[in-house]
Order: sequence, then C-alpha cells, then structure tokens
Amino acid sequence: MLWQLRPAPGPMITFDINPRHDPESLRTELSRTGRLQIPEFVTGDSANRLHTLLRDHNHWYLTYNEGSENYESSESQYKSLPPQQQHRFMGNIYRRASSGFQYVFWQYYISQAIKQGENSGHPMHAVDDWVTGDNFLGFMRTLTGQPDIRTSDSYASWYSPGHFLTKHADRHPSHDRVAAWVLSMTPEWDENWGGHLAFYDDRGNITEAFKPAFNTLNIFLIPVDHAVQMVAPFAAKPRTSFLGWLLRRSQQQSCPSTKISRAAPAWESPRLFCCFSRVSPACGRYHSEYRNVCQGAAVQRVVGRTKTQRKKTVCLFWTRPCRSSKHRPLHA
Repeated sequence: MLWQLRPAPGPMITFDINPRHDPESLRTELSRTGRLQIPEFVTGDSANRLHTLLRDHNHWYLTYNEGSENYESSESQYKSLPPQQQHRFMGNIYRRASSGFQYVFWQYYISQAIKQGENSGHPMHAVDDWVTGDNFLGFMRTLTGQPDIRTSDSYASWYSPGHFLTKHADRHPSHDRVAAWVLSMTPEWDENWGGHLAFYDDRGNITEAFKPAFNTLNIFLIPVDHAVQMVAPFAAKPRTSFLGWLLRRSQQQSCPSTKISRAAPAWESPRLFCCFSRVSPACGRYHSEYRNVCQGAAVQRVVGRTKTQRKKTVCLFWTRPCRSSKHRPLHA
C-alpha cells in the first residue's frame, strides 16, 4: 500500500504498509482480545524514513496536565528554566500523579499543527496525510471491522526518563473513537527501561504489556484501561512513536467551548503562562483563576504584578494551554 507526498520544498516522501499483513486475517485476533501487536508494520525503507523524522524533529512540546487542564510548553522554554525550577516542576507532576490521572512527555500534535498552519510544509506533516489517506484508513477499517471509520488524528511522542502516562480508558466526550493506534519506532529497547504500554483488568492487574519496539504497530479497541509505564531514569534512549485515534466522524473544531480572540488565540499567544509554587497554595488558586485567559495584554499585566508581588513563592515560565482546551485527547 503506497502513499506519497511532495512537500514544498523537499524530496518525495513515501510510506508503505508491509504487504505481507492481511487485515482480514488479523481482525480475528483483534476481535478476540481487543488489542493486537503487528511487528514490521511498514516496509523497511518506510520505517527508516519514519524514524528519521522523529530523530531529526526539533519542534517538541512538553505536554502535561493539571487536573482536567492540559498544557504544552516548548522545549526551549522548558530547558531555559534553571535546574532547580525544572526539579520543582517535575516534583509537582509526581505529587499529582500519586493521587490522580497525570501525564508528562514530549509531543508534537501533527494534525493540529496542520490545522493551525504551524510549520507549513514540515516533513513530519507527511505522516498525517498518510494516516488520513485511503490506504491507511482502508487497512484500519478492515482490521477493526468498522467500515464507518472516517479519519484519524496524528501525533509524535518522545518519552524521556521520568516521563509516563497513568491509567485511563481513552473515553472522550465529543470524539467518537473506535480504536487507538501506536506505531512504536523505538529501536533496541531494553525491557528493564520501562515505557511499556500496559493493559489492566478490573482489579488493577496488568493483563498484558507491549514493550517499546521498532516498526511495531500496537492497536487496541476503546474503551480499555491502559497506561504508559514510567521510563526508568537509567534508560539510555527515548521511547519514540507515532500515534492517533481512529474516529467515526470528523473531530469538532478545537476549543469548541472557548471564546478565543483572533488577535491572540490560545495556541499562539506568547503571554499565556503557568505558575508553580514552592510552598504557597495561593499560587495554585492564582493559576486556576487566570490559566484560561486568552487576551495576551491582560495576561501580560497579570504576569507583571506576579513578578513583583510574588517573586519569592512563584516560578514562572511561558507556556501555551493545549489547543483543544479541556477536551484535549489523552495520549497512549
């Protein structure tokens, strides 16, 4: 199965599903267990091209949540923080994970970047055209036995040591999801490094876990409890993959319940921010009160006051709230 795109500028990029895979025969196992792992999903040349896209990509965002709110911060913004502030930030992430749903990892939301006109013509965007094309979707319709699948979204993910995604079921209030797919593109992964895609029964026992691998498709029907186990601090490589959800109908427009000024949309404004306190609970309330403000000028004034009035208890860095507000998909 062939897909191709000619970015401007750049050479033609093609991706081929390995012709040895018959979705009709694979469907029996997926229907029986609700999940399936397909090694060597694409041809060798296609796998190398996909891995190169991940390796050479330089527009990563740190994605994380605070309760039901989801955020992205650019790699340069996060890495510009002093080590002490990075440590406090991750400490808050781990504390929240001890008592509720939490995630943190690097990602590039490909399909949303295309919709918002970000990095136009970037080679990574070729992946979205592939997974929304007739060949990929036709394979998935046959594999899942769901002919009404209309589209898929697309992401790239990069889990560094300490990154994780706690248990969830991939339910979504407005996206009619059929299944989740993860094209694992992680070569030479040691099982002791963690990062497994783990599935749970009703008692919280792990019933099966897929190790990160190279050129391996993991697909599972929704809903099902699953998680990405923490990547160990001694892991020698990142856990990298492409992923998305197969949808019965097109996704609704981003931020459907949020009024955003065209002059300063939430995903473009450089003035939107998160703040994290060393000890003061007041910072958390302050953050909750202002984190959804989309008028850049207003937030700029707020930040100015914060720097002068709360500089002893608050550390600030610029961020952008997720581009689909409270309804941001959760990531496998």
